[in-house]
Amino acid sequence: MSGELRTVAITLSLKEARTIDFLEKRCRVIDRDYGDGVVTLTVEAGRRHIDLMLARGTQFQIDGIPAAAYVKNRWDAIAPEAARGKPPHER
Repeated sequence: MSGELRTVAITLSLKEARTIDFLEKRCRVIDRDYGDGVVTLTVEAGRRHIDLMLARGTQFQIDGIPAAAYVKNRWDAIAPEAARGKPPHER
């Protein structure tokens, strides 16, 4: 269960091997761009994937914005209006 999938660019340190492996196994990787000690993976990910990475304490960016700020300001803000504040059985 990953919820709504979005195509995002996730940038993280190459030292975060477990998180990179997590993304490779659980998300569809569209592109990889390696830089100086970092990798940017363009993936189709759901909110649950991002929440699991945040829970691990991984430091990463989504589309160039710190992950926690992106989730708070962009992911939640784009949620369908009909889904906000209604229990699943009432949607």
